[in-house]
Amino acid sequence: MHQKLRNCKGCGKLFMSRGVPFCVDCLDKQAEDEKRIIQYVSDNPLCTIIEIVNALGINENIVRRLIEEGRLIQAGIDYKYPCSKCGEPIASGQYCDKCAKKLREEIRDEQRRRAERDPMGLRYRQLSATAREKN
Repeated sequence: MHQKLRNCKGCGKLFMSRGVPFCVDCLDKQAEDEKRIIQYVSDNPLCTIIEIVNALGINENIVRRLIEEGRLIQAGIDYKYPCSKCGEPIASGQYCDKCAKKLREEIRDEQRRRAERDPMGLRYRQLSATAREKN
């Protein structure tokens, strides 16, 4: 596998990367933090994310990423946290199914509106302009 010299996304030190943005030390720390979070949530199943952060001193973004990636589910823990949009309890991801569906529909509707306003598309106009410049 191709290796390249880069700065660790966690601590900033230089290391030989194999496609992972973290050095071995940071990966080890992340694995240890994950074990601590899983143990804490197992012992305190009704805890909030803020309680996990305060009890363990682990960055909130790390805790949220671990939960959103479904790592607690993989560890056999049924942990729920609020959907980022409506607050409905969810077990993984950022949005509940209802909000994710609504967001997808809103994106699709916006894409349709843009296509209706610009049926030929920007690419067509660019090609036409290039053709006119050549003549």
